[in-house]
Amino acid sequence: MDTIALNFNYQNRWSYPIDIVAGVDAISSFPDVMKQVGAQRAMVLCGPGTSRSGIVERVQAALGEQCVGVYTGVGFNGPGGHHVPKEIREETAALAHEWQPDVLIGLGGGRADSTARALSAMIAKESGGEMPVVAVPTTISCAEISPGATRASSSSPRAFLIIDGRALATTPVRILQSTVFSQLRVAAECICAPTHNPIGDALALRGISELVKYAPMLADRKPEVLVAAKLAACLASLARFHSVTSQGVSTAVCHQAGGLYDLSHGEVHGIMFPHMLRFNLEVTADRQALIAEAMGIDISGMTDEQAGLAAAAKATEICKSFNLPTRLRDVGVPQDAMERIATATLAEERALATNPKPVTTAAPLVKMLQEAW
Repeated sequence: MDTIALNFNYQNRWSYPIDIVAGVDAISSFPDVMKQVGAQRAMVLCGPGTSRSGIVERVQAALGEQCVGVYTGVGFNGPGGHHVPKEIREETAALAHEWQPDVLIGLGGGRADSTARALSAMIAKESGGEMPVVAVPTTISCAEISPGATRASSSSPRAFLIIDGRALATTPVRILQSTVFSQLRVAAECICAPTHNPIGDALALRGISELVKYAPMLADRKPEVLVAAKLAACLASLARFHSVTSQGVSTAVCHQAGGLYDLSHGEVHGIMFPHMLRFNLEVTADRQALIAEAMGIDISGMTDEQAGLAAAAKATEICKSFNLPTRLRDVGVPQDAMERIATATLAEERALATNPKPVTTAAPLVKMLQEAW
């Protein structure tokens, strides 16, 4: 019997201080959200593509005079999408000083949300209190729900996530499909984490099951399906708050490879996800059997190791069905880059420290990357 879960101590500090509003036209709920966060002056932050999608106009219509300004300069945020360039921090800070918002709205992908949170932190240094952030995502990945994005403390501002089906439907199908793998990775790392527990397992496994169910339907971009898929993705990220230390080699390698070679966040996770499963198979086979079953694989008659390999194969099969890349060479990573990526990962990634299989040298990372190339 697995006794790790039996020694699990639930602590409220792991809970997530975020409210989620979901629906085909969830943006129309902005007046109520503004009341709940106690705000009257909203500053919207998004990228150039999102600014041309029609979503900004919907947000402005819902907010009315409460929208005090729109910044459309959100761009590439560096390795893993976490670092917000200095020039963008300075531009947004100057506009915030002029517009005097009391709530920030990150509209778009993870870069918009991280830019809004970076601005909130900068404002906090001046005023002593962080400004609430409302995220309106346009991808399936959930950067807006992470331990770094939502901090459970009495001084943290209330956070809101508005999942709007019509907004998600403006995103290219390739991005919707590829970002499914970002969340499959989050769920799998939670399940395989040394600190896994029944609460995290329940959220992560249901997330995997629902993501695999809805992923083939994303191509039609039906708003109700997109909302369901995004909520499934949220389950994976919410599981992280209960698995405590739940990042691993896939998160670590993809952050560095993505930053070094400007790779699509979802696509690099789609490439590396099956390799991560095989990399950790010898120490997490029983956990990977759960992942395989959640993916809809009939594991009866299989050993745990066989089930884990079947899960990896199914992930590659899904990638191919979407015409997404399955090798690093397909996204322009040169063959001689493996040592560089592995060295950067070993040196800079805290996520590697919580991988279930200890990694102390670059050699095993190089081998995994070569297999992925």
